[in-house]
Amino acid sequence: HRKPSGPSRRSLLAGVAALGALGAAGCSRVPTEAGTNGGDLLDRLRATGVVRLGIAGEIPFGYINKDGELTGEAPELARVIFKRLGVDRVQPVPTEFGSLIPGLNSQQFDVVAAGMYINPDRCEQVIFSDPDYQMLDSFIVRKGNPKG
Repeated sequence: HRKPSGPSRRSLLAGVAALGALGAAGCSRVPTEAGTNGGDLLDRLRATGVVRLGIAGEIPFGYINKDGELTGEAPELARVIFKRLGVDRVQPVPTEFGSLIPGLNSQQFDVVAAGMYINPDRCEQVIFSDPDYQMLDSFIVRKGNPKG
């Protein structure tokens, strides 16, 4: 396991709303003290009053609705969290799902709000928040399972 490296802005709240995980093995906890591996991101977000939120346009998880407003489970949760942290405005930055982590690493947005499995490859690149839900794999078959 190696500690994530790169721009400090991704290490405080890198995955504050990165959601839905099977397990967080190999991921580090996010440092909160200022100046420690990105601990100053929250101060910068409070100073500007806005957090740029990477979303993947996945209904119902995070998307822009027909009225042009950001909504979905992850952005709504992010709004509540950031409001409590002293950041009043959430600005969506829509992108493709596969561009969420690269976009975060290249500072196109400050955090990601998307349902994302936490796996070792992703843990090498970003730090996740604690998951707020879990999706287990399953199969659906017709009643009575006609093909066994």
